[in-house]
Amino acid sequence: GGLRKVFNVSGPRAFVLRDNSAMIAANNWLIAQLDRPFDATAAATTYPMPNGDAIKVYYLHNLVPPKPVQELLTAIRTQARVEHAFASNAPCAIAIYGSTDLIAKADAIVAQHDVPTP
Repeated sequence: GGLRKVFNVSGPRAFVLRDNSAMIAANNWLIAQLDRPFDATAAATTYPMPNGDAIKVYYLHNLVPPKPVQELLTAIRTQARVEHAFASNAPCAIAIYGSTDLIAKADAIVAQHDVPTP
C-alpha cells in the first residue's frame, strides 16, 4: 500500500510521516524531486519500490498549470487506471505510484499531452 499516515504541522514547510523505512525513504525521494525550482531540461525520474511497484515523477515542459495539468492528471487516472497520482504546480510535475504496467501506460499518455504548442 501507500503511505499510511501524513500529518501536516502548523510550521512552515513541515509535515510528519509515519510508516516503515522503505516508504519513508520513498517519500523522502519524492519530496526531493518536487522541492526544486523549474528546470526546462529535467527528465522524468523513477524510484523502484521493494514490492516491484515504482514512483515516477514527470516534469511537464509544455503544459501551463493548472487546467492542462489537471486534464493530464485526469487522463492518467482514467485511461491508465492509476489510482495514486497527484500534480504539482511548482515545479510543474505529475507524480504517480503503481505497477510497471501502469507506469508504462502513463508514459504514453504523458507523451501524448506534453507536446510543444505550434
